[in-house]
Amino acid sequence: MYSYLKHIIEIITISMVLFASFSCSKVYDIKAGSDKPLLVVEGEVNNFQPPYYVRLTQSVDWKVRTRDVNSSNNSDIATPVTSARVTISDNISIVDTLEYIGYREDKNSYGWYVTSKLYGEEGVTYSLKIEYDGKEYTSTSTIPYTVQADSVGFITRTYGSEKVRVDIPRLYFREPAYTKNYYLMYYTINGYSAYQGSENVWPYTIADDMYLNAYVNGIEIDNGQKYINKKNYMPINEGAYVMVYLESINSETYIFYKGIIDQFNADGGGFSSIPATPPSNISNGALGLFKTPAISAITKKR
Repeated sequence: MYSYLKHIIEIITISMVLFASFSCSKVYDIKAGSDKPLLVVEGEVNNFQPPYYVRLTQSVDWKVRTRDVNSSNNSDIATPVTSARVTISDNISIVDTLEYIGYREDKNSYGWYVTSKLYGEEGVTYSLKIEYDGKEYTSTSTIPYTVQADSVGFITRTYGSEKVRVDIPRLYFREPAYTKNYYLMYYTINGYSAYQGSENVWPYTIADDMYLNAYVNGIEIDNGQKYINKKNYMPINEGAYVMVYLESINSETYIFYKGIIDQFNADGGGFSSIPATPPSNISNGALGLFKTPAISAITKKR
């Protein structure tokens, strides 16, 4: 175990209605704490090419149900919000009124609004405003500066009595000095989620730089993952292209995900009791997250 991994580096092993950001996901209905449905916001502006999207839905009953949004028999349980006025502005000159497009094929879900003017830049602050049902919801978030991934390697292990082979990417990058940094890491295989077909996890790594060395010498993307979930990692075939994403995230995004991790760790994985509402950065009682990561991506042929 590397010296910087003597400390805890936690992995998110959940999927949820509040932030189904990638193509393979499961939904967990979070208790709203109110008889009236609350607004659920899933929004992101990043330093990659636009457009950017905001999804608005209504919170659902607290009783935990799941569904695989990539499944052919998927039924999207979230009720989309179709009549909101959504704007995102930067702290320079742009105000972008988003258009409601409804369905996104790549997410296999409804409730999506899309930008037309905005272009995400590092160091720029973005303000989200949602006007819906006589209420106004706001959030402000700044895109951090990108931390570039240097290279990717692989480690192969076997688990269980069946000796199932698991391939795990290892990411190398230089941790900037004199700034506070938080990270989110995940990867795709040939352009698809590495966890497609997984029935009970949607893992990706978050890290606080206080636990990292100046040079991160091969952090395994599955660090902290429990043994029981190793079956959800797959062999990476020779010749496959693996793209590893290193997202620089701000403290609010880190706290949001860490709050979910802590809750799921505390309640036995999210299935033994009702999950708590994670700490949102949206005003006026809305659930969810407005996220502004700076993304670095690197591809490696297996």
